[in-house]
Amino acid sequence: MSRLFDTTMRVLETGIEGRKLKHQIIVNNLANVDTPGFQSSDLKFEEALGRELRPPNPNPPRNFEERIERLANKKFQVGIKNRVPSNQLKATIVAEAHDQPRLDGNTVDIDREMIKLTKNTLLHNAYIELLNRKFSLLKIAISRNG
Repeated sequence: MSRLFDTTMRVLETGIEGRKLKHQIIVNNLANVDTPGFQSSDLKFEEALGRELRPPNPNPPRNFEERIERLANKKFQVGIKNRVPSNQLKATIVAEAHDQPRLDGNTVDIDREMIKLTKNTLLHNAYIELLNRKFSLLKIAISRNG
């Protein structure tokens, strides 16, 4: 069963959950656009996800020639397995740095938040689409073998 739900599916699940949390933070920022002294926030989970996905490489190639030699000899790691438990990935909520807060101390920039919301929605939809395609492949595999 663990081979059925591989790293790709766990990464997509984590990405969807991260996008959902990021959406809530952006909406909170937008809801407080007129609250005096409110500091806008952001969720950083992409870096943590990236760190978890990078395979450990104790001795990286020193130069271009060594990279080519490793590729030619196929001495490189392809893929990762079972590295991302979605319930253990650390996400960080950070206060966003701004050049000039408004006179009331509020740092929410509605244009910036709307751009973040659009980007977040597009990425969330892309993760959902990739997950749907993965399930479609599983459905085809089951129907042809069963």
